[in-house]
Order: sequence, then structure tokens, then C-alpha cells
Amino acid sequence: MTALRWAHQVQDEFSDGVLVADLGGASPTGPASPFDVLGAFLRDLGVTAVGALTTERERANLFHTLTAHRELLLVLDDAATSRQSKPCCRPRRGAAWWSPPGTRWTCWASRASSTFPWSPST
Repeated sequence: MTALRWAHQVQDEFSDGVLVADLGGASPTGPASPFDVLGAFLRDLGVTAVGALTTERERANLFHTLTAHRELLLVLDDAATSRQSKPCCRPRRGAAWWSPPGTRWTCWASRASSTFPWSPST
């Protein structure tokens, strides 16, 4: 099952929506940087001054602050390495993330109930 197909099936479980990024692991131009991916997510969340955040750490901190109390599904597709997804996926209570074996995608989910009665590998 592809990451996008799975996300589409479970998107209603997340009241604050779904964020998706193609990390370009197999792209001829090279993989996307976490800095750029975080910038795109911040723009999707309504941040207009993303350019003022000049380091990956600044962008990651703001992203985690803005998503800390949201029920959100984050899909990171076609990762070249785990280094691409780690800045987006901070462990915390009520969150879970998966990288199914044999795939190049990661899903990170945050729900108030802290229960995840499904798996992206199903």
C-alpha cells in the first residue's frame, strides 16, 4: 500500500488534517532537505514569515510548537534516509510514527486519545 493511499483511508481520524511531503529520495535532482520540508509545512500551517527562520532547528522548533496540541497525520514519502524525517517527527505523548519495513515512507500521527487502532502496513 502506498503512503498516500493509506493516509487517504485514515484522514478522517485526524481533526486537524494531514500534511504530506515528497522527500524526493529517488529524484534525479536529489532529496529534499529537512529545512525546505519544514518550511513548506510551516507555510501550510499559515506561517507567512518562514524566510525569517534561517536554521533547521528554528523551523523544527516552530513546527513542533504549532503542532503540539493538534490531531495531525504527517506523511513523509520517498525518504532517502531517516535524516530527512527525524526533524519533523519529535517523540511526545499521544504521538506515534511508523516506517514500514521495505518502504521508503514514514507516517507520524498525533491524536488526543493516544490510541492507534490501525497500522499503515495493513
